[in-house]
Amino acid sequence: MAGVIVKINSLHDRFSKAEKRIAAYILKNAEQAPFQSVYELARKTKVSVASVSRFSQIGRASCRERV
Repeated sequence: MAGVIVKINSLHDRFSKAEKRIAAYILKNAEQAPFQSVYELARKTKVSVASVSRFSQIGRASCRERV
């Protein structure tokens, strides 16, 4: 999770309004967020499921870079 937090912080200025809401929620709830569904994150951040799904690619790109 620490790698994702670093990535979120480094890309924050480039995020859309919806992405900033998701990022803020994840940073504030770092222990719970990884265990929440896309639907639950969307509901809690008041953004679309599609926005959360797109945002989730940040973490996956980070994993692919290590391979």
